[in-house]
Amino acid sequence: MKFFKGQENDRIYCKEVHSAEGTFIVVAAILYEKKKTQELNQEQINLVEKVGGFNYEI
Repeated sequence: MKFFKGQENDRIYCKEVHSAEGTFIVVAAILYEKKKTQELNQEQINLVEKVGGFNYEI
C-alpha cells in the first residue's frame, strides 16, 4: 500500500486473507520507509515473502 503520492514514499506490506465467513481481511504487517525505486530490491522481496509466509489466525 502506498499512502502519500508525491511526498514520502513509505509502504506497508500487507497480506490479504478471507475469514471462514467469507469476510475480506487485510493484515498490515511491515512498514517500509522511504522506498526509493519503483522496482523491488532483494531486501523488499524478502519482506514480501516474509509477510506472505505468515499464517494469521483470525
